[in-house]
Amino acid sequence: MAICTIIRNEAERLPEWIAFHYLQGVGKFIVYDDGSTDEPVPRALRWLMELGIVEYERIPDDDPFAGTEELQW
Repeated sequence: MAICTIIRNEAERLPEWIAFHYLQGVGKFIVYDDGSTDEPVPRALRWLMELGIVEYERIPDDDPFAGTEELQW
């Protein structure tokens, strides 16, 4: 099972969130970064990326969906 998520400035909480879901059986995480300013690639994710558990991609500023993390539904 995989989870795909969009984040913005979540470097502090993201490792715990991934650990919780990994222990629940999620084996793959696809993380799209929507303009974070806290850390470009969270240091805590680098080793998970090397293991192939996490795929990390920054959404380019000129992408039509950039900034959608702030939308309120």
